[in-house]
Amino acid sequence: LEFAKLTPGEAHFYDLNGDEIEKQTTEIKWDAEAAEKGGFEHFMMKEIHEQPKAVQDTLNSVIKNGAIDLSSVEITEDEIKNFEQIYIVACGSAWHVGMAAQYVLEDMADIPVRVELASEFRYRKMPLNQKTLVIVVSQSGETADTLAALRLAKEKGITTMAIVNVVGSSIAREADKVFYTLAGPEISVATTKAYSAQLVAMYCLAVQFAKVREKITEEQPNHRTYLPHVGWYIRFWPPILLLHAYLPAHRVHYLLPLQNRPFPVSPLSVNKILPDAHLPHYLQFRTPGG
Repeated sequence: LEFAKLTPGEAHFYDLNGDEIEKQTTEIKWDAEAAEKGGFEHFMMKEIHEQPKAVQDTLNSVIKNGAIDLSSVEITEDEIKNFEQIYIVACGSAWHVGMAAQYVLEDMADIPVRVELASEFRYRKMPLNQKTLVIVVSQSGETADTLAALRLAKEKGITTMAIVNVVGSSIAREADKVFYTLAGPEISVATTKAYSAQLVAMYCLAVQFAKVREKITEEQPNHRTYLPHVGWYIRFWPPILLLHAYLPAHRVHYLLPLQNRPFPVSPLSVNKILPDAHLPHYLQFRTPGG
């Protein structure tokens, strides 16, 4: 535990023994305008429209000269080659990001992936391979269960990576490697742009893992060509969402059949569409193969 003494223009930090602690100064580049509605009726609609920028900014932070560069994350190619398994640990909507990422990482990089709720991971007794990468996902970087799971993994000597949105947060400070999503402040309770930015961060990891582990080649254009333009495609989402939001009141049943990679979106949609669109009935199911 620590405590702080705040004076005009200064902040001093101390431990429980009263000894002053030196802190590294970090500049937060969000401005007051980012936390305002900006002419939208409510924050959710504003943040839905901010998704293209959040995704594009996150992509631009790791795409250099048309290729993914994870030097800012501080993960090396040798480390990527040596990992034998990945655990994705998170809570809430971030856990749904992990569920979607599991399909992509296993499919593209050919590496086993397990997705765990942080509240279960921290209390379960499980064998962890020392060549495992634990990826924790949190928008705020302060999720209590996720932070506890991160600390548990570090105690076991496991390499950890955090995908977080807040610079200088507890999870960002304690993880071995940090992939920052550049979504800006998310005020709405139901996540929008933070989820999209986390998901695209996972896709970037999947592409780089697949490339380094020689599962895809530089000549395959689908990843290099389309990833930089994901933000542009997302611009089509708000009109579609508006269409569903203003469906006639008597249409109370919503059916979403999905399979394979899109399937993890379905349970997340249950958490978002029911309360936000005030629909009393929602059915999700996995479609058969074919």
